[in-house]
Amino acid sequence: MACLPALPKGACQFNSDCASGVCVPGKDLGTCGPAVDGTDCSIDAECISRICAYANNLGSCGAQPDYSYCQRDKDCISGLCDDTFGSAICLEPAGGPCDDVGQCGGYSLVCSQGKCVDPLFNGSPCQDNLQCAEGLCANGVCGPALADGSPCGKNDDCVDVLGCINGTCGPQVDGKACTSGLQCLSMTCRAGLCWSRLSDGASCSADTDCASGLCKNGACREHADNGAPCDLGTDCRSGQCNAGICQCVSPLGTPPQDQAGCCSGSEGELTGHYTSSYGAACDPSIARPCTPGQCDPGELCGPAGVCCIPQGAHDLTGGGLDCCSGLADGDLCTCVAAGAACQADAECCVGSCKEGSCQ
Repeated sequence: MACLPALPKGACQFNSDCASGVCVPGKDLGTCGPAVDGTDCSIDAECISRICAYANNLGSCGAQPDYSYCQRDKDCISGLCDDTFGSAICLEPAGGPCDDVGQCGGYSLVCSQGKCVDPLFNGSPCQDNLQCAEGLCANGVCGPALADGSPCGKNDDCVDVLGCINGTCGPQVDGKACTSGLQCLSMTCRAGLCWSRLSDGASCSADTDCASGLCKNGACREHADNGAPCDLGTDCRSGQCNAGICQCVSPLGTPPQDQAGCCSGSEGELTGHYTSSYGAACDPSIARPCTPGQCDPGELCGPAGVCCIPQGAHDLTGGGLDCCSGLADGDLCTCVAAGAACQADAECCVGSCKEGSCQ
């Protein structure tokens, strides 16, 4: 049997080649160990530190810094290998140093003033939001967000829809920082600042710039009345532009911009009423000016001088809008019996409303 060539001093191929019993693997030949930190390894005995920390099947001598993958607590400089959120990584225990809350192990620890600590509960003295279980330190005390009118030191002290104005929680004035229009007196938050929509005549670039909701030819304008010239339906209160003229919206038609867009007319036509009961559309009220004998069958010319529906008949639009009494029970018009409480003469089945009762 031929003899193998002698290995260079300190070099090895197998653990048995070394007096220490540790051959630290290298590129070609190994080196008799133990190895310094940072050297590749496969077992703890190969390392001076007696720690071979494994991550992704690769071993490295020495304890590892925060956020490194780990298998044991001793693999980490912090002494904590945390698997709370899935993959085990080195994190800081209670009392350990930190720069952000993600550096602290477990579910509950928070990073406050450079240390991982248990969170404080409501009513506890505090210095910053991160110390508190609910994430808010207001006026030096952990607690829930402050309501409108409460003393405050910063916007974060107040509930989300408010800001801290001159030391008091409330809606923000124009120019103050915001994240939602609900935080602003103007109800508009734009580019992180509260601002008011522009009045008619002001320069604008979009409809949302204007209080009227219409930016036309670079200026805020009111929507045009029925019969006025128009280019688009958005120019009109009715939302309807036909042959260059704003047209009114018929009952139950497309919702207009406001009540002025609804059709109203002469005897026999349906008068438009802007009502939310029909999804903010023009509703088919039968109320129209009249003299006795002018109303349709089943209707009366009521005391207010408009056509209306008598007691016991069906209320077409709901809420008593078309009832002579102004009162309805479900879809039937009703009235107030004699002796019962009332507010107006028209509510009474007979007689009139005197001293708060029908007589």
